[in-house]
Amino acid sequence: MEGPRLDLILPFLPGHSFRNRCKSNFHRPQTLTYRNGFRFPQESSKIIFGPRQAEETEQLTKMVAELTYKQRVPAETTCILPKYVIFDKKDFLQSEGVLLNTPEEMPEDPFMASHGKYLQRETGPSPPKKFQQFLAFDRKVLRFYCLWEEPHKKAGPPRPCVVHYFLADNTLEVRAEPQVNEGRDPFYVLIRRQRLPKILKETGDALFPSCVLELTDQEVAEWLSPSDLLPGRKLLILGCTLHVCDCDEFTKKFYRIHLGITDLATIHHSEPPSAPMTKVLPPYNGFGSLEDSLQNCLFIVPQQPKKDYMKMLDNHNKVLRYSAVLDSAIAEDKGRAFIISYHLSNDTISVFEPMQPNTGRNGGRFLECTRVIKPGSSPDAPVYYNPGDLAIGATIEVFKHHFIITDADAFVLRYMESQKSLFPETFLSLQQKFNDDKASDEEAPSDDKRLVCSMPMDHQTSEANTALVEKN
Repeated sequence: MEGPRLDLILPFLPGHSFRNRCKSNFHRPQTLTYRNGFRFPQESSKIIFGPRQAEETEQLTKMVAELTYKQRVPAETTCILPKYVIFDKKDFLQSEGVLLNTPEEMPEDPFMASHGKYLQRETGPSPPKKFQQFLAFDRKVLRFYCLWEEPHKKAGPPRPCVVHYFLADNTLEVRAEPQVNEGRDPFYVLIRRQRLPKILKETGDALFPSCVLELTDQEVAEWLSPSDLLPGRKLLILGCTLHVCDCDEFTKKFYRIHLGITDLATIHHSEPPSAPMTKVLPPYNGFGSLEDSLQNCLFIVPQQPKKDYMKMLDNHNKVLRYSAVLDSAIAEDKGRAFIISYHLSNDTISVFEPMQPNTGRNGGRFLECTRVIKPGSSPDAPVYYNPGDLAIGATIEVFKHHFIITDADAFVLRYMESQKSLFPETFLSLQQKFNDDKASDEEAPSDDKRLVCSMPMDHQTSEANTALVEKN
């Protein structure tokens, strides 16, 4: 016969519940379920109690917690101390009749003293004053605009520099401002970031190498501070004079708030105007053209001289042709006929000697296209021949050779007629020459022999002869 169930007989209190030994399903209730691939919280199943368990549960809910769990009251304890503890030790010993010596300080333990300093250095906090200064003035820098003057005269005039004073640790640095073409080495840090002493302590040992060793608070009585860097003052730093001229707006605000200084002087430093540098060009050596040789003095890598391309396009294939004879002291060279061509596109002159029978000369090119300088002009500022200098009867000098112009082409007359405002005398000489030739042609027979260079009087024949001269 099956006995009564313990869970129904015993009250439903903590410690009186027993596990059912016949239970075979140990599934845990799930709180989440899946619907259409999404997780949803599952509704909690209701617990069904028996009739006795329901009554006991209802009674437990009505009970007050104070009746069950009371506050623990600590028990009273009496302090039992010995007599030598309650009374003073000195009074106790005197009451016992013991003679005591005069009180002395406890000697310091060397190990504990060194160990305490080590712990303070390794794990202890930094001094509160420096730490608070770092937190208050970190990344706050005072900027001063100064002049750095060195004692040696060979160093040159004072150099403009900038002084940065770091408020976080009372250090400063001096940096020179780079100048254009100053001729100095690019080392702009005059003083690295460090603390500079203002007043040194007097040491009895005169041989103390203070210039070599690092200065500490033991050797320095006072360090350089922002109150020493007011604009208008002069400071002697490492043998050099520092003139403080001005500061920025943040520095002025710092002086006004922390030091109460509002009127800061500003010194304007003006350097004497330097004498203008004149570029001295070397004299022309005669090799090549003057413009081409001048490029070697103006640029490290010589460049090609610039050309007037508009003039070259407007005067393309326009050539003024003249006939001339050589004026020479040598008897064999007298009477030699030449054709002088003036190219309007680049103002060059070429000389060609036509072949004459029974003279023993083959003729040909006498001078290629070259700009010819007038005699007597300076080599550094030469003056070249232009169309106004090539008048009828004029003598031109081409590299120590003298040529007398005797005639010209018909195209020269038409060109000078269009430019008669620029070359009036040359136009009149040409016009008179052509009028004289026209009158002589009417009087003389048709087979009158003239110079080869004066034969072509129309523009088409002139262009043909020009092409022939250039081809030769």
